[in-house]
Amino acid sequence: VGSEAVIYGESHGLEYYRLQEDPGMHQDLAAVDPERAAELQKTGCRFPEAAPTPDVVASPEALEHLQAMGYVEPDDDPAAAP
Repeated sequence: VGSEAVIYGESHGLEYYRLQEDPGMHQDLAAVDPERAAELQKTGCRFPEAAPTPDVVASPEALEHLQAMGYVEPDDDPAAAP
């Protein structure tokens, strides 16, 4: 299991990667080896698709940096919300 990764999300379904051959996880093998993907999925942890998170207040400078890096869209500015 240390050289394999399984990712499951309700929106994207099951993904399976062999990390030694594909460390960047670019080639999803779930369709190629669905039995192994399902086996690994059973051994993993489950997390909610969208865990509740607290509101975060960022300074204007931090928000500007986050926008420049593409993490936050200008419309995501909490100060702009009604």
